[in-house]
Amino acid sequence: MQDRCTRKKQFQMAPKFIIPPGTQVVLRQNKRVPGTANEIPAGSVAEVIESPATNYRTYRIRFFDGIELRVKVGEVLVRRVDHGVEYAETFGPDVTKYIILKVTLGSRAFGLATNTSDKDHRGIYLSPADWHWSLTKPPDQVDSASAGVEEVIW
Repeated sequence: MQDRCTRKKQFQMAPKFIIPPGTQVVLRQNKRVPGTANEIPAGSVAEVIESPATNYRTYRIRFFDGIELRVKVGEVLVRRVDHGVEYAETFGPDVTKYIILKVTLGSRAFGLATNTSDKDHRGIYLSPADWHWSLTKPPDQVDSASAGVEEVIW
């Protein structure tokens, strides 16, 4: 039986956010399927089906093969999603202040440009640390296009 001090400490350490249904999560450790000898390996991806009112209760998750389990918040991690496709469609976040190298290429770089030639730029940016600490990773590539200028930053 836990003493009152231990329960109070666990209460203070539990995360305040609730993982919403529909969120993909990853198992942190192997988890045995109740009533069987089967074990689901760490790293397996599931979807939250039911969220508790507080993180002192369990989440109901479903794996892609249909198996459902109840897990505590500390047994899973929110799956980090790569938004590369979305960034490419929306042209990505503003990285201009993080660019460390930018070059001109194409016809203008070789002296072959005409009056109708566009400008092509390529560059490298160094994203700030807090972009890496968030749940979504920084984009691998950011494209932008304006009147006569095409730019791709990696």
